Amino acid sequence: PAPPRALSAEEVREARELQRKMHAFLGPHSRFKHVYGVLEKPSPTYFDLSPAVGGADEVPFAVSPLFLAYAATGGGGPVVVHPLTRQGRLPASPPVLAGHTARVTALAFSPHDACVLYSGSDDCHVNAWRVPVGGLETSADASAATARMAGHGRPVRCLEPHPSAAGVLASGSMDGALNVWDARAGALACGVAELFDGPVFDLSFRGDGSCLAAAGRDAQCALVDPRSGDEPSRWRAHEGLRACRVRWLGDGPWVLTTGVDRRSTREFRVWDARNLSEPVASHGLDTTPGVLVPLYDEDTGLVFLAGKGEVTIRYFDLSRITHAPADAAPGKPLFCNAWAPTGAEPMVAAALMPKRCCDVGAVELAHIVRLTSSTADPLHFHLPRSDRLKEYFQDDVFLPAASGDAAMSADEYMSGRDAPPPRVSLCPEGMLPLSKKPKEEAKVSRSKELLAQSRAQEQRGEAVEDHLRRFQAMAAVKVDDAGKMPCEGTAEQSDVSDWSDDEDDDDEE
Repeated sequence: PAPPRALSAEEVREARELQRKMHAFLGPHSRFKHVYGVLEKPSPTYFDLSPAVGGADEVPFAVSPLFLAYAATGGGGPVVVHPLTRQGRLPASPPVLAGHTARVTALAFSPHDACVLYSGSDDCHVNAWRVPVGGLETSADASAATARMAGHGRPVRCLEPHPSAAGVLASGSMDGALNVWDARAGALACGVAELFDGPVFDLSFRGDGSCLAAAGRDAQCALVDPRSGDEPSRWRAHEGLRACRVRWLGDGPWVLTTGVDRRSTREFRVWDARNLSEPVASHGLDTTPGVLVPLYDEDTGLVFLAGKGEVTIRYFDLSRITHAPADAAPGKPLFCNAWAPTGAEPMVAAALMPKRCCDVGAVELAHIVRLTSSTADPLHFHLPRSDRLKEYFQDDVFLPAASGDAAMSADEYMSGRDAPPPRVSLCPEGMLPLSKKPKEEAKVSRSKELLAQSRAQEQRGEAVEDHLRRFQAMAAVKVDDAGKMPCEGTAEQSDVSDWSDDEDDDDEE
């Protein structure tokens, strides 16, 4: 089918304005507090996997609309790339990408091409791969990589593709260096030699690609535009010394970090990039040792928090912050739920599918794939809606989503251009939006119906009692008339003996 039409900036603003009106209507309550998760039955999951489980960090894991990829056990850093359409048991020896000489430490799919995979390794190289649409038939070595990028002096720790520039990839290493690559040309475009004193653990682009957030050791974070050469803005995001993660919340100024406080309580904080002196909001969780990995859905403002070795996934509504008008004060994070699949194994990693992969007919807000020591389980998060309303497209929930197309080239990005990714409506063809649903006649609630029935019954009872009183009154009048018969000897007295049988019959009639 023909690809959907890209929406204009005005249409995107109108959709977001509809969501803001819904926030104003609900007040301090989240409309996502009843969102529930569904774990697929055993048959459609992927099992007999062998991810490289070890160490405190999560296993390198990535998903795209076509594939899931994870670092497998074995020498040379093998990577298994499996098609999502082939559900069930994986082969005992699946074909792998073996293009590194040491273990793989980071994986990421291109947001603009579901078949392009990036891998970073302890061998200080970053590789770009193109996977056939049907999946790998045989294993591939380094010669099959479309690009092999060398520029880091220490092992690579994280990868982050640009959200709107085709082929632009950022990578961070153990020596605190940040490199930005043109992956299509296999060349280094720009970078920051010493972003931190220690390793770079996490990276996240702003929604329009204008800035990059990074997380390092001892909860140190930084904001930098690697093209400008300006000094990065650094700050300490948490009081604890445990590793932290960072995620830019859309194309606004909000940045989310996860870490621990001075008492080792895990928490997340939201920062305003224009003023990093103190957080806009924070929320404490528990003292579990795992690192919280944030999975953020830009369209709804929901952030899902998952950790290695855990089963529970917590999700919070940040839309009071991220979707608030520019002239309004940011709100507070709203806790929605903490969901744990029944009988599930602890996860070692989790990844969020693109929003266009969600089933809008079932009001599926998020599609997450969780990786365990032997399985990969698709999780679906739904918003409850009545069957009558599911006939319509829920445009109050599904804002225009990223289309998966690039907005610019790598050369345009390096020349200083910034642009958000193109967006399209998720409304299926022929489905009427909920905002255009015809108005229905006001229906009387069941309680009002019962009240009306009770009043009608009371009125009928009163009418019956009124009739009874009237009959009693009439009967009393007849008795009084019978008691006023004429006395003996008066002219008005009639002789009863003079009555005939015919008269009696007439009286009876």
